[in-house]
Amino acid sequence: MLYDWNTILDVWSPTARHTGASADQLARAESRLGVSLPASYREFLEATNGCLTVGHFVDELWPVESIDWFQKLNPQWVEAYTGPHL
Repeated sequence: MLYDWNTILDVWSPTARHTGASADQLARAESRLGVSLPASYREFLEATNGCLTVGHFVDELWPVESIDWFQKLNPQWVEAYTGPHL
């Protein structure tokens, strides 16, 4: 175990936690994304499958079912930075 996420989350966001992601949910996400999630992120998702209102600038940390590649979730941003420019 890299971090004691339950203790960290009890202090950081005690009322905004979700039930942890299952091994099956994590395996499906890794298969869908085509990568292995970093160990610390897997442990976080096992402790809480996302969080709500984690700070002044972060409204939500997504559950495992919602994570995806930036370019898929934000194609307009990718186009703005890689598309034709005047």
